[in-house]
Amino acid sequence: MQHLAETTRNHESQQYSYSQWDAEKIYGCICDLGYTGYDCSLRVCPSGDDPLTTSGTDQEIQLLRCTADSTSGGHVVLYFDGKQSASIHVDALTTGLKTALETIPVIEEVSITYSEGNVLCRNDGVDNIVRITFTSNFGPLPPIVAESFGMEPSSAVEIAADNSYGMLTDHNGIGHAHTKGDKENDECSNRGIVSSRS
Repeated sequence: MQHLAETTRNHESQQYSYSQWDAEKIYGCICDLGYTGYDCSLRVCPSGDDPLTTSGTDQEIQLLRCTADSTSGGHVVLYFDGKQSASIHVDALTTGLKTALETIPVIEEVSITYSEGNVLCRNDGVDNIVRITFTSNFGPLPPIVAESFGMEPSSAVEIAADNSYGMLTDHNGIGHAHTKGDKENDECSNRGIVSSRS
């Protein structure tokens, strides 16, 4: 269990250490995508929005701000639901960021908009607030977590994705708020019979 904790991330993309007396005595499974259960023998049933209900229409929107020299050659890695994106260069265009996020196997599709300019990171006093809209993942989602590499010490990558840190204020003093998704994400969209054993 100690090794499992050190080498994986949880649903919130956080890492933990485990050093209790049974740290090297207990084993656990990491299921392949599409499988679940304590022994990974159950299939994950498809889920989605119930087409016959009208409540819950908001797509999840998470915000990102990268303050760094776009010529530094550094890069960012983003984690979602414990899974890692491809490397994202500090001068990435919206298409590059979108492609990198969609390499995470649990993300189906996102749309990306930049509030300022056409590169991900800036350090010229102008804030580029990046809007990441999840167009195919429904319900309230876990926050994206960022790690930076090869960037100057003064650089920072901030994420606004939950109520504890839900807004980014730009260089003009304008607040940009995240949106928590509230579309249903029910097994078989509540329109079928589910069996996780087939």
